[in-house]
Amino acid sequence: MQTRRIPRTLALLLVVMIAMGAQYFDLAITFGAHPWWATQVLWVGVLLGVCPGALGRCLISSSIKPFALCLVVIGIATLATAFGKQGFAASFGDNKLAGQFWYFGWIMTCTSITAALILLPLPLQKKSK
Repeated sequence: MQTRRIPRTLALLLVVMIAMGAQYFDLAITFGAHPWWATQVLWVGVLLGVCPGALGRCLISSSIKPFALCLVVIGIATLATAFGKQGFAASFGDNKLAGQFWYFGWIMTCTSITAALILLPLPLQKKSK
């Protein structure tokens, strides 16, 4: 039973270290987040992503479906973020809905990446008999 806890703990530590590195190097700003909200969307996304990632690791023993679902959600959230940013910038900051798509799209992108990082080692584990 302890051998199952070590990979979970390492996955959570990996996520926190990657998030700290992303904040330090301003990766969210580099990839298109608003500079004012970049740190907030990163950490809100990490906190929200830990829950489904940990739940998926605990409930599903060895399936690639949760990880694949995270990849699909990353793609959809990234598209919403790109269209939101484009609409918000084109309206010179007047389009509130586009700004919300940009903001919440970034939160969902960070949430999905966090859940995917936690679920990443899951398909690679051997089943215990």
